[in-house]
Amino acid sequence: MRLIARGVSANEQAVFVAAHAEGMLRIPDTRLCANTKLGLDGTAFLAGMARADSKGVARLSVRVREPFCRRIHVQAIDVSTCKTSNVVLIE
Repeated sequence: MRLIARGVSANEQAVFVAAHAEGMLRIPDTRLCANTKLGLDGTAFLAGMARADSKGVARLSVRVREPFCRRIHVQAIDVSTCKTSNVVLIE
């Protein structure tokens, strides 16, 4: 699967987070972008990180295993600003 986030701070990191469902999850105090609210449920996990190019586009290729290959929700976080993307459902 290839994930793309647009509008990331140029040449900065983007984190891609995935989950089984949408929800309301707050990043713990001990993590990067602490207290940022995500639109994902408690099954959320780190899918990976990617550096954005000079135009603010971050691309990440990941291998997806069962049961995630049928339905997964993904959200990106701009690490420099902690701004989040919309949640995207991939079926």
